[in-house]
Amino acid sequence: PITNDSFIDRLSPAIRARWLKLKSAVARALKLYMDVFLPLVKNKQFNNTAVRMELKERHNGFKQLTSADLERAEHFIFRKMQRESFTDEYELVKKGKPIRNKEFSQLSVFMDRQEILRINSRVNLNSTSFPQQFVPVLPRKNRIIHVLLMYYHEKYKHIAVEAQLAELRTRCWIPQIRHSMR
Repeated sequence: PITNDSFIDRLSPAIRARWLKLKSAVARALKLYMDVFLPLVKNKQFNNTAVRMELKERHNGFKQLTSADLERAEHFIFRKMQRESFTDEYELVKKGKPIRNKEFSQLSVFMDRQEILRINSRVNLNSTSFPQQFVPVLPRKNRIIHVLLMYYHEKYKHIAVEAQLAELRTRCWIPQIRHSMR
């Protein structure tokens, strides 16, 4: 199934190397899985003919991705990174127990409805938007983080490290990220 942790690993290196391509590929796969395969399985119509007909009927709907599709893909990627790198912390927060980890000791970490570990960001205390005030915690030593850093570096026209760091922290919190940005 699409929720398997190795799904992103099976994508081609060219897709994994670019943040927007990665997000789009994951969004299309999730859209296909959630909008076509799951309804067919629930209705017990899962066979090759039914899948082909459904895909043919909905083909044009998969060409255009909505912002909700891309957001769902981003959440999927973030959740995968957290489960890979923060296995013990993830389980402790899920059980409602405190985390006794050096990286997390100063952070107030909680799990949202999509099972993403988030913190209350000091950057956006005045923000009323949930995603901006409660940013996801992402692992520093994950290969996708490098792709994300390169995306923000190119998006903001090669700005200085401090400015890039400020922009990045409005979207996510990566412990000790300053070392990786230099």
